[in-house]
This record gives sequence, structure tokens and C-alpha cells, in this order.
Amino acid sequence: MQTIFWAGMFFLSGLAEIITLYFHFTHDDLKKGAVSTLEITDAVRNYYPIEIFIQLMMTVLLLAHADYAVFIFSLPMVIYNIKMLVNAEYKCHAFFPEEYKERKNIEQISKYKSIFHCILLAYIGYRFLKAFSKFMSYRIFGS
Repeated sequence: MQTIFWAGMFFLSGLAEIITLYFHFTHDDLKKGAVSTLEITDAVRNYYPIEIFIQLMMTVLLLAHADYAVFIFSLPMVIYNIKMLVNAEYKCHAFFPEEYKERKNIEQISKYKSIFHCILLAYIGYRFLKAFSKFMSYRIFGS
């Protein structure tokens, strides 16, 4: 059962990391002129609530699983995400780069979130491999 739990958490964490890396790479594309500010703000409006939901679901599952250290590690990000969702701060419309540069914090937040999810993914991957190895050793060698 532990293996299934950690495999699901690994999947959710990987999905959250993919979304934050997508935000990070689109900001790099904006600097190169490959995408417009409207495309970035549209992506943020569409994918940010999904990332918030995944992070909230992971935190609740970690609390239910009694993994308190990671729960406390995730709590500040969840509180920030809920604040952003309630205040609808992630919703912005920028047609010109000058308008988007005023909201510089979106790019900085995507970098922090990417680092956060990378650390979380590494920890959850470790826990998954540990649970899977116990499961396999039990299957091979018995009790």
C-alpha cells in the first residue's frame, strides 16, 4: 500500500514540476521574443489553478499519511497558493511587454516554485524507491 501511495505522490509531484517548468520556460521564451505576453498570461490563468489544486491535494495526502515534516515544508507554499487563488492575483491581462514587466513577481515566483517542486519530487522519489524496494524484497524473500 505504501508503494501505491508514494507512486501516486510521485506522479502528482512530477505533474506539478512540469507545470512550473512550463511557466519558467515560457518566461525565457518571452525574453527571446518567441512568445507574446498575451500567451504567457493566458497560460498562467489556465494552468495556475491546476498547479494550486495539485499542491493542495498533495499536502492533504501528506497530512493524512502522517508525514509531518514534508507537510510543514509544503504548508507555506499552500498558504501562498490559496492567497493567490482567493485574491485572483494570478489573473492578469498584458498585451504589451511593458504591462507584463510591471508584474515581475510572476517570473520570480515560478522560479521559486520550480525549485520547491524539484526538492519535493526528489524526496517523494526517494520515499517511493524505498517503499518499492521493501515491497520487492518482501515478495522475493518473504516475511
